[in-house]
Amino acid sequence: MIKRSSIVTAGLVLFVWLLQSACSNEPRRTPGREYMPDMAHPVAYETYLGNEIFPDSMNAQKPVLGTIPIYQGIVGNENAFMPFHYTNTPEGYEAAGTDVKNPLTITPDVLGEGKRLFNIYCAICHGEDGKASGHIVVGDNVTSKFPPPPSYFTDAILALPEGKMYFSVHYGKNLMGSYSTQLDRIQIWKVISYVRSMQDDYRKTLAGAPAVSDSTKKM
Repeated sequence: MIKRSSIVTAGLVLFVWLLQSACSNEPRRTPGREYMPDMAHPVAYETYLGNEIFPDSMNAQKPVLGTIPIYQGIVGNENAFMPFHYTNTPEGYEAAGTDVKNPLTITPDVLGEGKRLFNIYCAICHGEDGKASGHIVVGDNVTSKFPPPPSYFTDAILALPEGKMYFSVHYGKNLMGSYSTQLDRIQIWKVISYVRSMQDDYRKTLAGAPAVSDSTKKM
């Protein structure tokens, strides 16, 4: 009969041999068994080509409803894509005017970026001066001009709560469409901050005081 001690000794020898072979620096001659080859060698699909995996045959799928993409742009704020929890209704508009406040600290950088975005997305109708002097509103070479939006310096817009301003940019208002797919939450607030700075300068001008953000306007 084989002694118990011999079995233990053989087991220890086998264990040491396996340990040494696992730690060897010698390159493996074979890659070993692949239990999940699909994971080791994924198939790359072209984004805008079709396949038979998805019901609509499209590789580029929409994000899952209710998910929030990770923001990796220049803002660096993880809340840039947080959902807007106010319905597109008159009640939602009024509630946003009461509850929604600008979360940003107003700095020259915020106003500078707000101005840049404003000139890209808003000035074509509202004008760079905010007085409804945009190119497609008053341009001489525009054959079919758009109706002018209200000036930012009317009493109604000057008194408009910033929450309603955000609501209008997010959902659209009257002839203005939604900009929620062009601007994220932080970018919308930067645009609103810049519009507010123009309104503040307008009030100071009426009062005979120098405009604070003249340096911003020169950027």
